[in-house]
Amino acid sequence: MLRSFTLLLCAIIALLQGCSSSKVNQPLPAQTTASVIQIEDPWARAVPPNASNSAVFLDLRNESEQLRKLVEVHSEVAERVELHTTKDEDGMLRKERLQEVPIPALETQSFHPGGIHIMLIGLRGPLEVGRVIELELVYADQSKETISVPVDERPLLPITAQNNYSPDSLTTRTQ
Repeated sequence: MLRSFTLLLCAIIALLQGCSSSKVNQPLPAQTTASVIQIEDPWARAVPPNASNSAVFLDLRNESEQLRKLVEVHSEVAERVELHTTKDEDGMLRKERLQEVPIPALETQSFHPGGIHIMLIGLRGPLEVGRVIELELVYADQSKETISVPVDERPLLPITAQNNYSPDSLTTRTQ
C-alpha cells in the first residue's frame, strides 16, 4: 500500500514538473505596436455644420526600444481618413499626404496644428464641441487600437509649418 502511494506521489510530482517546465520554455508573446504606444491628449477640431473636413491631433508615445510606424487611420465620421503634414513652400502652406508616420523608440511623435495631423475628409456630419468620435489606428505590424477622441474648440494659433516633415526630420521629443 505504501509502495502504491509512493508511486502515485512520484507520478503526480513528475506530471506537475512537466507542466511547469513547459510554461517556462514557451517564448513570451511579442509586444505589438498597439500595446507599446501611449495615446496622449487626443482631440478633433470642431468645425461648422457645413464644413467637409476637419483634423485630429494627439501625441503618440513609443514606450518600446524599437521604431514603430502608424500607417492608417479609420473612422466612421468621414469618407476618408489620411495622415498629413503641413509644408511651407515659398511662403505658401501646403498639406501633403503621408504613407506612414514613424514613432521613434522611446520618443513621442506629436500630431499638432501646422504639423503632422490626421485629416478627416468628407465629414458625414457636423463635429460639434462635446461630441466624441472613434478612430481606429493601424500600425505597420497590423496591430490596431480604437481610441475615443473628444471634439474641441482649441485655438489653432497662427498656423505655420511648425514641422516640415521629412524622414530625416522627425517632430519627436524624448520622454
